[in-house]
Amino acid sequence: MRELEARVAADLDRWLTLGTAPVALAVSGGSDSLALFFLVLAWARKSGRPLVVLTVDHRLRPEAAREAAFVGQLCREAGTEHRTLVWTDAPGKASPARARRARHALLASAARAAGASHLLLAHTEDDQAETVLMRERSGSGPSGFAGMRRCAMSPVWPEGRDVLLMRPCLDMTRAELQAYLAALGEDWVRDPTNDDMAHERVRVRAELRGDPALKARCLAISREAGKARRSQDMRLAGWLGTVVECGADGLVACDLAAAGGYRRPAAADRTELAGHLAGPSGHAARTLGGAWAARRHGRIHVSRDPGGAARMPPPGPDFTGIWDGRFEIGGPGLAGGLSREALLGQARPMARPGLPLLSGAHAARCLVAGRLDMARRALASDANIL
Repeated sequence: MRELEARVAADLDRWLTLGTAPVALAVSGGSDSLALFFLVLAWARKSGRPLVVLTVDHRLRPEAAREAAFVGQLCREAGTEHRTLVWTDAPGKASPARARRARHALLASAARAAGASHLLLAHTEDDQAETVLMRERSGSGPSGFAGMRRCAMSPVWPEGRDVLLMRPCLDMTRAELQAYLAALGEDWVRDPTNDDMAHERVRVRAELRGDPALKARCLAISREAGKARRSQDMRLAGWLGTVVECGADGLVACDLAAAGGYRRPAAADRTELAGHLAGPSGHAARTLGGAWAARRHGRIHVSRDPGGAARMPPPGPDFTGIWDGRFEIGGPGLAGGLSREALLGQARPMARPGLPLLSGAHAARCLVAGRLDMARRALASDANIL
């Protein structure tokens, strides 16, 4: 029992360093997340870091509210803050992908509201093996075979801006975590969804449970692919930190091109764009994945596709929030925000068509540079963890 607590404490001390900001963790009440709660609680009591426990009620099962209340009661007994997050627009039935997206959006938003930049998740070695097998069968590339990262950016945007995910239990088995809870005398929630064979992950989980050799092979694949990915991550983190520049207008200048949007373009399209930018006509802008790319003064400049930005409704006089995923719009007192005149004054020609049309009372803060820095930190952190 103490050995697991020591492993988690060592990871958290290394990842989070010294600080006073709260640390958020997602706890459903199942065995994995409940074990994470007690493991992190032991660390928090020694380190003095405040915790905020987040439980999502998808409203997809009638038992969910009772399970959230169960976690809330444990938190009250431990003197830890707890928040139940309700998916208010949940459909009668949702796909696992849609429910996952909603869960991450609720968790990231609540973590940011609590002042936490790190969200701890309870994925285990068993989850890693499942992920690798599913990706292998879907034709994922070598990077996908590495599986989940120990440190990663939140997968949702803009809710997940400024939030890093950490997985302290990724090298622990579910059996180890359940034994830890049993030693504490704690029981956990049993979610019947985890036994529903209609879901691919449940079928894969059952297959791996019955074939230890297959699980061992998947974990070996993950370890080998992970070594290559960490080497690439370190190089990419260094590139982002030294070669890539981003201004207040959202235009990115770099030595290599990378199209950006909510959906990753196909590899063939990325290769074709790279060939165009390297060729004699590379000064002519081309679009891909929501980005507009061209070669300027020996570098690659990437900005928002003007056509995509034009389809976004302009922020009205009372609008506050995120516009086009790239600019936070608020009043004149917005921290780091620029007035309409200041934004236009700093904007480079290629970025101008993709800027928001601000009213006189608005200020805008570009989120692109912060997103790139978050990516750099996530890559560097994950590469240095193991």
